[in-house]
Amino acid sequence: MSKSEYSKLHIAMFPWVAYGHLIAFIHLSNKLAEKGHQISFLLPKELPPDWPSSAVRFRAEEAPIVLFKAEDFGSGLSFYGRIRTTIVESDAFAFRTILLLKKDHPNIGCFVNHCGYGTMWEFLLSYCQIVLIPEIGDQFLNTRLMVNELKIGVEVERGENRRVSKESLSQAIEFVMNDDNETANMLRANHAKLRQKLSNRDLQEEYISTISSKLCKILSKNSLKFQNKMDKSNVES
Repeated sequence: MSKSEYSKLHIAMFPWVAYGHLIAFIHLSNKLAEKGHQISFLLPKELPPDWPSSAVRFRAEEAPIVLFKAEDFGSGLSFYGRIRTTIVESDAFAFRTILLLKKDHPNIGCFVNHCGYGTMWEFLLSYCQIVLIPEIGDQFLNTRLMVNELKIGVEVERGENRRVSKESLSQAIEFVMNDDNETANMLRANHAKLRQKLSNRDLQEEYISTISSKLCKILSKNSLKFQNKMDKSNVES
């Protein structure tokens, strides 16, 4: 096949089944579609074996919240089962829209949120200090990534029965907003570096173009192997 035959690809997407994850993949799909490629979404069955890192993990007290996905949500279906059934049996999805922060508004200094995947990308591109209160599932791992590994925000400390007190929340906000606090300034600096990297338009365009190019190379290589195998089979027959 010629190179031009790979200019229009049919690409399979494997997003994590959560609104935030799907939204990010939809944005990527739109960019690829602008280049003439066809996109299909498929459901993942498991995470990569080397993910997450040792710094991104659940705490023991968070186990009951994670395990709720396996509980009966009626009709003999778990929460996850209901999600999968909805996806399989529905013709379309309705996605909750995300209200983007005005990134440089002078009256917005701190963003307190649950660190869902969509919200995470929203605050990564903002100019706010970040305070996190994860509640379920991947929000815990996203929070550990932001706090323990990337070091760009803080997690609110919980009290008995995982309750968040107004004192703990206030303490976390005051901590990150204190301009004289060395750690708070370090978090702000780390966030600024990451924001600059993620918001680079040339990097984004290069990323999309690289994906398209590598997919074309993979298809071309596999097509050549298949053609050689067929030629060998024809000779032997």
